[in-house]
Amino acid sequence: MEIKIAKKFTQKDLDNFIDKYYSTCLETKDPEVIFNLEQLEWISAEEITFLFSLMRKLVLNKKKVIVKMPIVSKIFEDDDDKTIGRRRIANLYLYRDWKMFHTGVEDFNFKNLVSNINTLFDKKKSSERSNKIIPFQIIRKRLHDTV
Repeated sequence: MEIKIAKKFTQKDLDNFIDKYYSTCLETKDPEVIFNLEQLEWISAEEITFLFSLMRKLVLNKKKVIVKMPIVSKIFEDDDDKTIGRRRIANLYLYRDWKMFHTGVEDFNFKNLVSNINTLFDKKKSSERSNKIIPFQIIRKRLHDTV
């Protein structure tokens, strides 16, 4: 099963996303669920938190989770330099600032990662944008603590 995320994933999109995908991806007989973020240019904090928790739930339900990160080169017909730049920033921030690589779930399979992520990360852009973004980090809690 593949879940394709549009260029923007914000509060106005979340209810439709839940209606369309939540139950379906939890109930699918497919052994893997692909989150296709290839066109993603912007995602809000609430939506990334929801997406991460859904991915984690799928892995805990023994599904293989594949995450296709935003594409950082011209691949779509309407791509221009600004679009590619926004996707590059989304790729870097999802992986590095939002800690997608450190969600506590080692079973995520990433596609389209920027190959030289450390050298591409611009500290000036990081400090400009980090005030507008809430980094996500999983809160570990033992199951019996929640009962």
